[in-house]
Amino acid sequence: MESSVLALAQCLELQRAAYRANPCPDLEQRKGDLAALHRFLTDNEAAIIQAIDADFGVRPATETRLIELFPVRQGIRDTLGQIAKWMRPQRRSVDHLVFPGASNRVIPQPLGVVGVMVPWNFPIFLSFGPLVDIVAAGNRAMVKMSDRSTNLARLLLDGAVHLRRRVPHRSRAAQHHGVSLLLPVRGVAELHHAAA
Repeated sequence: MESSVLALAQCLELQRAAYRANPCPDLEQRKGDLAALHRFLTDNEAAIIQAIDADFGVRPATETRLIELFPVRQGIRDTLGQIAKWMRPQRRSVDHLVFPGASNRVIPQPLGVVGVMVPWNFPIFLSFGPLVDIVAAGNRAMVKMSDRSTNLARLLLDGAVHLRRRVPHRSRAAQHHGVSLLLPVRGVAELHHAAA
């Protein structure tokens, strides 16, 4: 137990260090990371369906496609269309009687490292759905999969290794789309760094 807590703390520190090295990813990097997530879901659709079926015992492929994969991929497409607008500074009103001549604006900025704890029932939708927003906001993520989703978690881990190989031009800190995967093994979280 103590070793998994230590591993979790080390993972968090690695993610924080990566955030400090690149605290505000630019638009192109965020779009590239979202496109890589979309590609992963599309390229591995059959394997994802098979892994979820194995985790559930039996789960219809149509259910996984309609309830999990389709909404996440559509969310990525919608986010890619809106992200530039979301990153722009936004004007806010100022009471000119109290502050004559003043102006005000909000500049969206990433917060750092965000944790996602994924329940067992809809693992793709409840992991990738928040992950899309986390990546779009420029944050990094630590994703803890349910202990009932071990087949899917292993597939995601293999996919993270595949994604890592596809972006060799980036620095180690920004290389892995800012995601660490916490893989459950017999009730204990085994830590795998899909991100620095």
